Amino acid sequence: MDRFFVIINEASPGSWPDLFWSDLKGQAEIFLDNNTLRSERLRKIKKAHFSNIINRKLFLPFKSIWDLSNSLPLNKINPKDRCFVIFQSAVKFSPHYIKKLKKNGAIIILYLPDTVEKLGLAKNKKELRQYESRYYIDKTYSFDPHDSEVYDITFFDIYSSLSHNMSKQHDNGVFYIGNCRTAERLDTLNKIYDRLSRTINCDFRLVGVEDESSVHSGITCNQPLSYSQVLDLIADTNCVLEIMNESQQGNTLRSKEAICFNKRLLTNNANIVNNPYYNPRFIQYFSKPEDIRLDWFEKDVQVDYGYQGEYSPRAFLKLLEKDFE
Repeated sequence: MDRFFVIINEASPGSWPDLFWSDLKGQAEIFLDNNTLRSERLRKIKKAHFSNIINRKLFLPFKSIWDLSNSLPLNKINPKDRCFVIFQSAVKFSPHYIKKLKKNGAIIILYLPDTVEKLGLAKNKKELRQYESRYYIDKTYSFDPHDSEVYDITFFDIYSSLSHNMSKQHDNGVFYIGNCRTAERLDTLNKIYDRLSRTINCDFRLVGVEDESSVHSGITCNQPLSYSQVLDLIADTNCVLEIMNESQQGNTLRSKEAICFNKRLLTNNANIVNNPYYNPRFIQYFSKPEDIRLDWFEKDVQVDYGYQGEYSPRAFLKLLEKDFE
C-alpha cells in the first residue's frame, strides 16, 4: 500500500501553501510544520537554524535538538507500506531524523514551488546534490523547466483548484497582486496600469512598497490579503496579469489561477507560448507595456482551457508511484 505525507514549512491554515496541496485531503496526510512550536521565539530560532542561505555556506550542527518538534512522528511510517514523505521548498527535519524515517522505509521527496536560487538552496548542481545527500533525499521535483534542466531535477508543476468556488460573475477587467520586488518591476507595473486603466477597469495591488509616492495613484499599496481573499478577487475578474520574477521560467501562481479558473491571462512570460494551454484568444504575451494590444480586451470570448486537473497534486502522486515502480 502506498501512503503519502506532505510537510509544508512555515505555512498557516488557509495560506496559499496550504491550498497548494488541498486536492490531496483524504489521499495524503498534510502537516503544517510551523504549528508544532507554540513559542514564536522558538520558531524564529528554528527557522534560523535551518536557514537555507546560512546552511549553504556553513552547515550548522545539532539540528536534532528540534526532533521532538517535528510534525511527522516516526510511528506514522509503517515498513509494511511504501511511504512517500514530501517536503515542500526545503527540509526542516534534522538529517538524524530523516535517517530514522528512511530506516522505517520512507522515500524522501523534495518539491520546489520556487526556483532553487530564490529558495537559497544552492548556486549550482554540485551544491544541490550536496543538499540532497545531507538530507537523504531520494528525488527532487521542480515547477520550473529551466531549473529542471540546469540542476538535473524532474519537472512537475502543481496547483490545487478544487477547493475554491469560482461561480461569481466576472465583470471586472484586469487583476494583479504581487510583491514589489524591484524598481524595474514597479516601473513596469506603473506603465501597464497607466496604459490599461484609461479604457479598462483595473485592480492592481502591491505589497512590500517602501515609497508609496512612487506608485501610480490608482494602485492599492500595502494591504495584504489572505489567499482566499485573492481567489475571491480573481473570481470577479476577466483577466489576470502575470509579471515574471527575474530568471524564472516556470508558471507563477497567476498563470495557474488563470488556467484553472478559466480567466484570460496577460503575461510577460515569453515561455508561455510553449505552455500546452496556450491559446492567443485567451492569453496575450507582451515584452514591453507599450506592446499590449488593447483591442484584445474588446473581444468577447468564452474562456475554456479544457483544464482536467493536470496540475493537481493528485497527478503528482501518480507520477511518484510511476517513478518509484
